[in-house]
Amino acid sequence: MAQCPAVVVASEALDAGYRLWLRPESPADCRACAEGRGCGGGLLAQALRRQAETLCIISAQPYAQGQTVLLEVPDEALLRGSLRFYLLPLLALILAAGLAQALGLSDPWVILAGLFGLAAAGLFLALNSRRHGHNLLPITLVSAGTGPVGTCPSAQNKSSMSSN
Repeated sequence: MAQCPAVVVASEALDAGYRLWLRPESPADCRACAEGRGCGGGLLAQALRRQAETLCIISAQPYAQGQTVLLEVPDEALLRGSLRFYLLPLLALILAAGLAQALGLSDPWVILAGLFGLAAAGLFLALNSRRHGHNLLPITLVSAGTGPVGTCPSAQNKSSMSSN
């Protein structure tokens, strides 16, 4: 299971449970990763500087704003998502270029057909993602985190191993 710490941004009581808005921590938020002691993802996140996204999850338990929680995604769901978002565009590019080549078109047209296949797959995935929203990956709220905001599981594991 892939795990990711997140911070509760807002909480709203519903008839059956609570609606939580969560901001997953990026590696740039992790002090250990930013200092080079963690997984190293902080350097990449600082270079890309993406805007933080907010997830909406329904929970049976209330959580306070600012509380750290742990999100979990099954490995098989990550694998299916990776295949969908990486393999499908690649296959579309190869099939479109192969079809153009089989039709005897010149190289510039084969390249253009491959790019068209890639763009068509990207458009399909974008429309499909927009229609299904965040239902593409089954995200589970596991538990409340014990560490302060900005801690990384890899940094906690390294510090516990070094103290033994």
